[in-house]
Amino acid sequence: MTMLMDDAALLEKTMEFLAKMQIEFGLAQLEAGADAIWLGDCCASSHMISLQHWERFAMPGLNRVSERYLKAGGMTFCTPARRRKSLSTRWPI
Repeated sequence: MTMLMDDAALLEKTMEFLAKMQIEFGLAQLEAGADAIWLGDCCASSHMISLQHWERFAMPGLNRVSERYLKAGGMTFCTPARRRKSLSTRWPI
């Protein structure tokens, strides 16, 4: 959690890497027959980070991953925290 403040650039690179890995994993699941994939960001969406940090660090990857799954014919389920509920309209549920 301290990386948010100590090394934001490294965190952004790490999040990009994790999004790529999640895309590969999810596409393999869809290819194997899954119809939908739940994207959990339990720490990010449980108020452990601010909304501003969530928008900067978590949301871009979540958008990229969701878009790739939708493009591949899958559905994405994401359950943002209540105060982020208005943002959930960006992902078809």
